[in-house]
Amino acid sequence: MKPRVANAIATIGVLAYAAVAPRLGRRRAAFTASAASVVALGAARVAGVSRADLGLDPSSARRGAAVGVAVAAPIAVAVVAASRHPTTRTLFAAVLQKPATPEVVLAAVREVAAL
Repeated sequence: MKPRVANAIATIGVLAYAAVAPRLGRRRAAFTASAASVVALGAARVAGVSRADLGLDPSSARRGAAVGVAVAAPIAVAVVAASRHPTTRTLFAAVLQKPATPEVVLAAVREVAAL
C-alpha cells in the first residue's frame, strides 16, 4: 500500500469519527475511537511506517510519558479551574447533562454570554 493511500485512509477515518462521535453515547464513542486508532495504526504499519516513526518504540516510552504528563497537567488544571469559575460552571453543567452536540454547546455558550 502506498503511503499516500494509507494517509488518506487514516484521514478519512479520523474525519468520519469526528462527524459521528457527538451522536454516540460515551461507551460507543470510546469503542469507536479505539477502533479508529487500530485501523489508522494498521494502515500505517502496512504502508511501511516503523514503530519508531509512529512513536511506539519501547525505547522512547519513558520520554513520551514525561512529555505527555508535562502537557496534560496544565490542561487538566485549566479545565478544573474553568469548571469552578461561576461564569463557566453553567457551560460545563449544560454540556454534561446532554450529549455534546454542536447545538447544545452553542446554546450553553449563549447562556454563559448572557450572564
